[in-house]
Amino acid sequence: MKNETVDATATAKPPRGKPAVFGAIIFLTLVLAAIAAVAIHDILVSLDQVGEPMWFGWVAERAAEPSPAPWLLAVFIVVAIIGVILLIQVVLPAPKTHVALRSNSASVWMRHVDVCRMSTNAALQVYGVTRAQTTFNGKKAVVNIDTAGPASQAVVDNVQSAVSNVLEYVDTPITLTVRPVNKRGED
Repeated sequence: MKNETVDATATAKPPRGKPAVFGAIIFLTLVLAAIAAVAIHDILVSLDQVGEPMWFGWVAERAAEPSPAPWLLAVFIVVAIIGVILLIQVVLPAPKTHVALRSNSASVWMRHVDVCRMSTNAALQVYGVTRAQTTFNGKKAVVNIDTAGPASQAVVDNVQSAVSNVLEYVDTPITLTVRPVNKRGED
């Protein structure tokens, strides 16, 4: 085992989600696996290990023709378009799934849902708030609150202050909106 020095104060890479092309990769993997299975079957047919017919026989006959079929141009165009779309998706960055927290000693990350839970809990601690729900997209947090009676500006200001205190730990600036919602769901 090597003796390596590790810098514990170095900033870690931010956590990321799956790339945009992930679903297409899974689909193409399944399609290529199916094509490989058919090719193995045709090889076994040509070696007289499995009975006829060859499944790719029609494709092989068409490929041996001197001029390509007219519909083949449309297939090539569709495949080229799919290829360009996949190349664009490969270049796109993966979505951010976490936000950084302020820390002098370590690289600490929190999921968006955890920011929502912290904000909701802070709002519920304010006197007069009976229910709270937070949505967060990485830059903007919206806290919807229900109050025991008509929402006073003091309750809204107290929720704003309580949630702002919790969000101070997040390293990126967050725009906070507090919306009082009455029991019928109207603003």
